[in-house]
Amino acid sequence: MKPSMMTAATTIAMAAVTERRCLAAALICHLAGYSPPNLRLVAGLSELWFSLARANLHRRAVERAVEQARENLRITEEQYREQVATQTDVLVAQTLLTQTETNYTNALYDFKIAKAFLLRAMGRNPFE
Repeated sequence: MKPSMMTAATTIAMAAVTERRCLAAALICHLAGYSPPNLRLVAGLSELWFSLARANLHRRAVERAVEQARENLRITEEQYREQVATQTDVLVAQTLLTQTETNYTNALYDFKIAKAFLLRAMGRNPFE
């Protein structure tokens, strides 16, 4: 198994454990007599935490894709200098890098939004 796959599998396994802990916390809240709004709060925080974890996992995956696209462009430019690749190949590699960087910007934006929602739900200022 590749190290990146192990990291993703580990993260998913940890999320499953955390989800079970959140469900256990919700059950304890229920047994302790907390009202349904408090249970909804626990469930809401759990959902926001999972959104943040998913966004972070996606951001890291796209970050690796950007590194691969940069390496692809470097190799293609080297092949062009050696007259093995065409200008079109270089342009395709540049376009791929630009698209991947755009995907990274979107993933980073999604991560920061998920983090801000979670911080706000916890009563903290997301802009600090």
